[in-house]
Amino acid sequence: MYPSRVPPPEYRPAPPFADWPEQWSYAAFGYAWLVLTPVALVTQSTVSVATAEAVNAAQDFSDEVVALMGAEGLRGAVIIHDWRSFEHIDPAARNTWMARARRPGRPFSGVSSTTIATSARPLVRLALQASSLGVRLVSGVPATLMADQPEGALRAHGIHAPPAGLVERLRAAKRVP
Repeated sequence: MYPSRVPPPEYRPAPPFADWPEQWSYAAFGYAWLVLTPVALVTQSTVSVATAEAVNAAQDFSDEVVALMGAEGLRGAVIIHDWRSFEHIDPAARNTWMARARRPGRPFSGVSSTTIATSARPLVRLALQASSLGVRLVSGVPATLMADQPEGALRAHGIHAPPAGLVERLRAAKRVP
């Protein structure tokens, strides 16, 4: 079989995050950002299948945010996931999400709002709703709102692109590699 002559799509965030500065990127998952005013964790998947590897990448981002901000710094935070690229969710991904959500001290229990923008695929939406309920029970996060697009949640909470270099400055201040 001949290799495809069509180059793979460029790995970059899609709107509404196309112009946001890169903070975290994971080939197995997509992108993630930390915004400080207001405090928000924002993710965007770029893969079509949610795998355990994808969940671990997103949870690694969450763990680093906890290391940078601490539970007190996350009080009142907003979480917005743009997971519209997911067309399928592996059962291992749901199990991994539940296992990783069991963090000591429940640092996300003070989060004020979580929104997942997801595809219109009914089974994907249902799987994310069921999984987010389980995560809510083990982590203390509030009920997850489901949306078709992330823009409404971004507007409702006044969330805009973070400044370039923010994470590097936080890492330097906390001495986190």
